[in-house]
Amino acid sequence: MLSQRVVDLQRALGAAAAQLDEATLTDPARLGAFLESKPVLRGLFATLFVATPDGLVRALADPAGVRHPTLNLADRGYFSRTLGEQRPIVSEPLPSRVSAEPVLIFTYPLKATGHVTVSSPARCG
Repeated sequence: MLSQRVVDLQRALGAAAAQLDEATLTDPARLGAFLESKPVLRGLFATLFVATPDGLVRALADPAGVRHPTLNLADRGYFSRTLGEQRPIVSEPLPSRVSAEPVLIFTYPLKATGHVTVSSPARCG
């Protein structure tokens, strides 16, 4: 059951990622509106965010709303693996840079644009 749940979460993230275009990714207001318009996806994941290939988080959505934090993920293993392997990744448990709580991170690369869509759906512990 757990592996099926992981696959389902990856599919949901991939379906949303497929809807992102370059114009949305480069416009903070449009990107924020995009994340805001995904209540079902936001219900599946504790946090959603989109990052550029150099690791800068462009927009983040969590229960507090949508915002544009100054956050860089370039040094995170899951992030570099996603870029290098060009496939979805599920991280090992690690402390969130947003909440400091233990989380699992699901990633999904946007191959056409180089951006990475990531989420932290599971808090560990």
